Amino acid sequence: MKNRNLKLGIFFTGSLLVLIVALFIIGARQNLFESNIVLKTYFKNALGLQEGSTVRYVGITIGSVEDVSIVDDTSVFVSLKISEKHAQYIFKNATAEISSDGLMGNKLVNIVPGKKVAKPVEDGDEIASQEPVGIEKVMTSLLNNSKNLEHITENLTKITNRINAGEGLVGRLLFDKNTSEGFDE
Repeated sequence: MKNRNLKLGIFFTGSLLVLIVALFIIGARQNLFESNIVLKTYFKNALGLQEGSTVRYVGITIGSVEDVSIVDDTSVFVSLKISEKHAQYIFKNATAEISSDGLMGNKLVNIVPGKKVAKPVEDGDEIASQEPVGIEKVMTSLLNNSKNLEHITENLTKITNRINAGEGLVGRLLFDKNTSEGFDE
């Protein structure tokens, strides 16, 4: 019986330690053990941003997304929980933008610094947002560039064909026997 109670005690203590460590890790990631402020911003498109997403300022993780909700058909409200110790470096004219963590990574909010002439943000302040460049816009731009490059290549092919046929000033200079005789020597 004592051996069973000992095993049960060890199991219970181990489970309790795992739970405490897990809570600490989750709490540290969500800034539960620090003083925080809340900043608000609005986007036209959340682009996959969700609660718990990372908030970064100059490349440093300073908080997390607390809430993402639809306001109307053209606006999405985003609430950002920011560490109070980092908030002193963010000015009221800073802007928020949605970006990716890596090429195809998770969505995050990146706060872009404002000018130092403004006051630091306070709890409940709203900061402006920059609309992110969606992958659709990038693909459309690439398609347009590809069409332009194709058009330029077609024109260059026509020009070189005319030169090779001896047409035009350059073609005559290169292929006319009377003109090129002086250059062969």
